[in-house]
Amino acid sequence: MIPAYLRNLAEKQLGNVFRKDREAVLQALSDLKIPVESEFGEFYLNYVTVNFGSKIPCSTLCDITKPYPEIIEVAEFARDLWELPEHFICITSTEGEGCFLYDRCTGKVWDFSLETRDDFIAGREKARWGSFFEFMTWYLGGEDHKSDT
Repeated sequence: MIPAYLRNLAEKQLGNVFRKDREAVLQALSDLKIPVESEFGEFYLNYVTVNFGSKIPCSTLCDITKPYPEIIEVAEFARDLWELPEHFICITSTEGEGCFLYDRCTGKVWDFSLETRDDFIAGREKARWGSFFEFMTWYLGGEDHKSDT
């Protein structure tokens, strides 16, 4: 269940943030091999993130279906170009040679930088957020739920 504080942050964003086409999201989640019952799945089943603003100027959150399956394309780009493990999904734009990565196996989120790619691949980097909801709360300007997990 999406926490009330995160729902409030999401619903204060510009435009119509409520998801109508849930079937397209279910297909994209299947394509990405992300469980529907995950925090990630629940969030994208409920909200369209196209117009979400953030305190991070060069990091645009990708939507799972609008205006097209952008998140799938960005994930493939990050895997192909940066040779990232398949279980990491790039959830933001890749401007500035970095992005935020969602681990579909653990639900954690990383603040990835190409500069520290080798340490990341070797497992020497830790997730910055312990869950997708923690990341989204931070991204939308709410309380910093930074995790050291």
